[in-house]
Amino acid sequence: FRRRLEALRTSELLHKLDALAENVLGREVPILVNMDGTEVHGSLDLLYRDPKNGQLVVVDFKTDQIEDEPTLIERALCYGDQGQAYCAAVAGAFQEDVPPRFELWFLSVDRIVEILNPTISSN
Repeated sequence: FRRRLEALRTSELLHKLDALAENVLGREVPILVNMDGTEVHGSLDLLYRDPKNGQLVVVDFKTDQIEDEPTLIERALCYGDQGQAYCAAVAGAFQEDVPPRFELWFLSVDRIVEILNPTISSN
């Protein structure tokens, strides 16, 4: 228990979330979008506006157990379709000039992976 508590206290993700507090637009935001004739519904774990450039960012928290960098990339790629659907819903709702960014926050390894179609970049 102490080890988990210490990991949470020193978590970069927790610090980032805290720093974003005034830029958060919503948590657990329900969405519904039509993707190629299929209704996709879910909820956004986090929606915020990037304080550096004003871009909307859709975040999905992931609890996957990650052993190494190749596993991280493999798992991140699995969530590309989900990110596309979620970003389409946000883009439709906000009508922004720049499409939303999609970030996966992997809690077990305290890492953010940004999904870029069709590749990924890791922060």
